[in-house]
Amino acid sequence: FEQAALTEPLAVSLRCVMETPVNPGDTVAVLGVGAIGQMIIRLASWRGAQVTAFGRKPERLKLAQAFGGADQVVSLADGFTQAETIRKQY
Repeated sequence: FEQAALTEPLAVSLRCVMETPVNPGDTVAVLGVGAIGQMIIRLASWRGAQVTAFGRKPERLKLAQAFGGADQVVSLADGFTQAETIRKQY
């Protein structure tokens, strides 16, 4: 049952990356580093994109960078809104 529990999040992540034209060298911003966000980070990285992960939990941001393939992580825990942080990054 544990493996089956990840079927739906994986399907959502695959559809996201497959329906969005992610190509080598593209820049991808992933807002949220929960289960689906982590999978999207990994899939986009496998497709050759430069991935920036935005999230609030430091432990999940570390996972996104160490295991998920995020090239850069941005913590939103310091009170910045996502829009302000993205504008500063890009």
